[in-house]
Amino acid sequence: MRRGEPLTDVRLLHSLPLPPGTVATPVRLADPDTAQLVAPGSTIDVLAAWEGQPTAQLVADNVTVVTIPKADNDHGALIVLATTPSQATQLAAAQAGGRLSITINHHPQ
Repeated sequence: MRRGEPLTDVRLLHSLPLPPGTVATPVRLADPDTAQLVAPGSTIDVLAAWEGQPTAQLVADNVTVVTIPKADNDHGALIVLATTPSQATQLAAAQAGGRLSITINHHPQ
């Protein structure tokens, strides 16, 4: 932070540390506007849809958003998630041939 800069939650919550036993997993969401609905600390489920399949499938559940890098292109939104190594493998396979979307989990305060 710089002297005189306003202190905001966005400035403080740019990214979160990885919990023990997790890996940082970058994924690209099909709809770039979706990333604006979450912030570091949000808990989400990741769904994958493949062309020719009538429904999406759950690929990773209850994963935490670690950071959302600034996007400079229109190839979908990049977000980084804290996942287990197994979830990271499933996400990599899903995004290789499918389009990823999310659902946002509700956690009472």
